[in-house]
Amino acid sequence: MPLAIVLYFPVKLMFTITIFLSLIISAVGITFISITGAGYKSLRDFGLIFLAITLGLNASVVVKKKLSLSEVSTGIPHIKVKSFEGTILEDAQSLPDGRSLFTLMLKRVSDGHGTEASASGKVVIYYRGTLAYGWGAEIRVDSALKSQKDSGKEDFFSYPGEEDIQFLYWSSPLLKLRYLMKEKVLRSIQKMGKPAAGLFGALFLGVRDDLGVLEREYFRRAGSMHILALSGMHLGIIAGLIFFLLSPIAGKRYSFLISLVILSCYILTTGLKPSLLRAGVMFFLFGFGRLIARETSPLNILFLAFIILAIAMPSSVNTLSFKLSFLALFGILVVSKRVIFYLNPFLPRAVALSISASIGAQALTSILVIPVFGVIYPVGIIASLLLAPLITVFIALGMLYIVLIQVPLMDQILRFLLFFIYKWVIELVKLFSLFPGLRIERNWEYTIYFISLLCFFTALSYPVIKNFKKRV
Repeated sequence: MPLAIVLYFPVKLMFTITIFLSLIISAVGITFISITGAGYKSLRDFGLIFLAITLGLNASVVVKKKLSLSEVSTGIPHIKVKSFEGTILEDAQSLPDGRSLFTLMLKRVSDGHGTEASASGKVVIYYRGTLAYGWGAEIRVDSALKSQKDSGKEDFFSYPGEEDIQFLYWSSPLLKLRYLMKEKVLRSIQKMGKPAAGLFGALFLGVRDDLGVLEREYFRRAGSMHILALSGMHLGIIAGLIFFLLSPIAGKRYSFLISLVILSCYILTTGLKPSLLRAGVMFFLFGFGRLIARETSPLNILFLAFIILAIAMPSSVNTLSFKLSFLALFGILVVSKRVIFYLNPFLPRAVALSISASIGAQALTSILVIPVFGVIYPVGIIASLLLAPLITVFIALGMLYIVLIQVPLMDQILRFLLFFIYKWVIELVKLFSLFPGLRIERNWEYTIYFISLLCFFTALSYPVIKNFKKRV
């Protein structure tokens, strides 16, 4: 029944009704099957399959509907556009060459001679200077549009000067509040003093404006750029600190609910980064499962988080950060289990777990990293082992600094500790950056050869390690 509704109901005319009815009928049907077929596992599984098909079809309809809203249209030829208006979709990001960029959703365009038209699509804007606004701001840009169709993309880019960008209004009071909160936290971070403030700003808010070009290069060549990218590791550190402080007072249940609210505010403040959203959704699903005393599989939660984000934010699925985030965790959950088998006989358990997680993440992400960047840094596996505990302490101390900044003497002690750890972090990445990277042609064939050889030698070594374990 739900399958028939999804396939034959006039979706284009009754989109909302179609989704609503199919989901309701699916939910009622699977509930009925679960109750009446309690003793028939095959019948229950059959019902689950039909529910999965229905949800998948609904998801595809939602994704198609949302993607259709982002079609490119300028109303007048883009080569004649002299100014345009739209909504900023993300906070500005600084580039190594001193410029910044952000993405704008087009609303209106003008040719400068009185002709205006509605428009849609995205514009990547490169500029030099600083903006006193971010995600959610409506702006006017007096600059030409350049097409990116020749590069395989459907949006545009523009190179205005700082004086060519004019703020109009905020599209949402919530987004204005978010921006003001982020700026307030940034001002508190800057009081730490350079250079520790630059590193903490990158680790805590994803703002790399005060992080030096040389420091970024150290992290890149040490195979540790993932540490600077906001991810589940950062969210885990924040959640762990909240639990540590609140659990003795409020208990685990209320600590989870309070941390969920705080983490939601944090994810919103940072600008809804795909990797943080993935970690946040997984944190909620895992915590909710524990609250209702249900068994939770990290792999199942990862897949469910992927489905939820693909439906809610379909445009993010094609971004590199989204793909790398899921591939890295999938590698940690699946590949590392196999790798640790080889490491256990030789290394302490904690060290083996850490190295196997790094290998698992790098093995899966290299599938994308090699074709895109043409180089990988295997030394990052060892670098992460030493950097992870330092970064954890650094972030925890930085959060305490923001909270205790007004407490006399404490801010000075915390500033000293932050600078001390910062020096250790930079010296380590500087050391590991001396190791050469593995450069590979940006070709899928070479990637496949590389992975095939890795699997081949792994398979050959399996019986050797297995026999060694038996003897030990």
